[in-house]
Amino acid sequence: MRITVFITSLGGGGAERVATTAMRHWVACGHDVTLVTLAPTDCDLNEAPDGVHRYALDLIDDSQTPWAGFRNNIARLRATRRAFRAARPDVIVSWIDTTNVLALIAAHRLGTPVVVTEVVDPTQHELPRSWRVLRHVTYRWSRALVVISEGLRSWGARLVGADRVHVISNPVAVRPPPPPPPRSGRKRIITMGRLVPQKGIDLLLEAFAQCADSYPDWELAIYGEGPERDALGALAQQLGIGERVMFLGFEPDSPSAFAQADVFALSSRFEGLPVALLEAMTCGLPAIATDTSGGGPASAITHGVDGYLVPLNDAQALASSLARLLGDPDERRRLGANARRIVDRFGPAPIMAKWDALVDRVAS
Repeated sequence: MRITVFITSLGGGGAERVATTAMRHWVACGHDVTLVTLAPTDCDLNEAPDGVHRYALDLIDDSQTPWAGFRNNIARLRATRRAFRAARPDVIVSWIDTTNVLALIAAHRLGTPVVVTEVVDPTQHELPRSWRVLRHVTYRWSRALVVISEGLRSWGARLVGADRVHVISNPVAVRPPPPPPPRSGRKRIITMGRLVPQKGIDLLLEAFAQCADSYPDWELAIYGEGPERDALGALAQQLGIGERVMFLGFEPDSPSAFAQADVFALSSRFEGLPVALLEAMTCGLPAIATDTSGGGPASAITHGVDGYLVPLNDAQALASSLARLLGDPDERRRLGANARRIVDRFGPAPIMAKWDALVDRVAS
């Protein structure tokens, strides 16, 4: 089968890691896989698997005016349609809302079925009105809409009809974790994600500040890049925890980062199903996550069994759960051991089996 994957870039986000995992699987199955990205290859932070044909369109310049935005999107549509024609796919699989819209318009007259994937909670991730209208119109052209948790099924059904909505969770790549490095100094809380308001890093800083004095042998490591970096650094200083908070940038080798940590925390205001959470649990880290709408973290964590769920936007509740774990190594070991079992539900084998069934159905 010829499968074309369409995504903005192979940057460092969860959607990009999921797309990479899917492409690697489809190549291993013997399919002819083509990757089309709007970004050039020098934006890649994930590596395209061997055997994947690549069209990097280099068309992600920011638009300074609405007219410039219109012209740029027309150029993107034309280039995307040319790439789809050259690839001659049996099915196109697209990730991320606005990119999905472009894929559907570009493929509309080609007769190629398109599967679109929503990777965050679309009820919370607000798009500009023009893109919302386009999504409402074009998603009806899709052959299937994939959402990442049962909590989003009803949203998708209202948009495209219940028969075209498929719940397929993000797969977590199973990689042998490296041996833990020699540990000295403080124990570590880790979080990983873009430094944007959605991820709620400010809430995590506030929660850590509330329990930092009681646990002086702990530090907080923040992996990721984004526009909030300076503001978050200033907040850490203001809260008096600046010397115990490290901003470590993007980390392509997440298992190595998790091997140096003792607790994983996710403080997002809204989410899909965070790949970083799945990877941390796979590596045996006890996890604390906000119980966001859409049910993504709740589909991964069973509260009190393999992690803790805390209410949304509640720094006090997050601090209480942190304090419970920081002060109880036996609880950390219990939750971490149970967390490893997440691969039974979210490993590549069970998740990609669902993708294979969907792609076969759509292509036929």
